[in-house]
Parts: sequence; C-alpha cells; structure tokens
Amino acid sequence: MKRIITFLFLLLVIIPIGVLAKTPNQEELIKVINSIQNVQVDDDIIINSTTIGENKIQIEKTKNGNIILEEIPYTMEEKELEFMGGYILIDSTSGKTIEDIKENENAFYIYSLLENKSLAPYNESDYYNNIRIKEIIENGQYNQLYKDQGNTFGISFQEENINPTTKKITIKYHYYFAGDYAIINVDNNQEDSINPPTGNYSKQVTFMLIVIIAIGLYTYLDSIKREGKGI
Repeated sequence: MKRIITFLFLLLVIIPIGVLAKTPNQEELIKVINSIQNVQVDDDIIINSTTIGENKIQIEKTKNGNIILEEIPYTMEEKELEFMGGYILIDSTSGKTIEDIKENENAFYIYSLLENKSLAPYNESDYYNNIRIKEIIENGQYNQLYKDQGNTFGISFQEENINPTTKKITIKYHYYFAGDYAIINVDNNQEDSINPPTGNYSKQVTFMLIVIIAIGLYTYLDSIKREGKGI
C-alpha cells in the first residue's frame, strides 16, 4: 500500500513539472518570429526576414522585385502578444465603411504565419483577413474581443472619432501563449513543437489528476475491503 501511495505522489509531482517545462513563453515566440524568412505570402510578395525588436517587429520583404523595410508595433505581456494591424474609416451614422482597409498587410501576414506554425484547425469565421474584418465592422460587432475556438489567436478593434461624421477603427491581432494550439518552439517536427490538437496541457493535467485520484481512491477502498475480510 505504501508503495502505491508513493507512486501516486510521484506522478502528481512529475506530471505538472513536465507540463511547465513545455509551456510556451516569450522567448519561444521570439525564436519563432525571428525564424520567419524567405516565405512567399502573395503572388508578388516574399517575406525575406523578420526581426522582433524591443517594441516593433521589423519586416524585410520583396514586393514586385523591390526590397521594402517596414515595422509593426507590438506589446508582449506574460499571457499574450498584441500587434497592431491597419485601420478602416467608417461613417459614424450608418456604420458603413468609407474605404478599404489600409496598412493591414504586414500584420495579417505575421498573424497568418504564426497560425500556420500551429495546429489550429481552419475555420472561416476565425480567419481574420480583410474580408472577415470588414464583415465584422459593417455589422457593428467590433466592440468586442474575438478568439478562435482554441483560444490561441484573436482580434480586437479600437474606435476613434476623427470628426463628427467619421470614425477610425484600428485593428489589433492577438496571440495567446496558453492557447490550445500554442507554438512552443521552431522545430519542424510539429508533434514535438506544438500542443496536441485535443486541447492544451492544462486540460491534460486535469484529466490525469482525476485518473490518478480515482486510482488512489479505488486502491484505498479496496485495501480496506480486503482488511475487513481478513485477506
């Protein structure tokens, strides 16, 4: 009985430690972003390299044969990365867009590449390209945070009154470290580098703990039963 209790105790200690060791963090994400290079993202656009600085993601890309250097402002906290996208102007009264989305190209590419490096399943409603963003804005549903089903990627909007008749809606993309499909390193082996598609590690730990506790209770009750029978 003592051996079984010791074994269960070790499992309770070892499993959470193993999970914490694989939890994605800021350093891992920085490696992922810095590893993006020579990627064709459009018919006439190649991202040559990306470098994440103190508060800006620097992008070197080739567009129509010309090399262009651009930057994306970002903030990174313990639980998430937020980086700035473009903007769109809307009519304050009707809520209809006045023009197409501006300056969202680079942020969308980074968002797409990060999503591509995860095992997040494709869902059209969670794919935040210009078409989906315009749909959200024109439906007047931009005053909330949107997340995918795995709580890994998201998008939000910031509203600003430009004048009495016009509003500016700024786009912000989000990546959550604790999401179900979070990226944890830049290895090509996805089975080792990305959380399994069945859910995040915290869910797995909870399940394992329930199993271990159930086994422990069963063993304990069984031993009492045996002692009562004199076995």
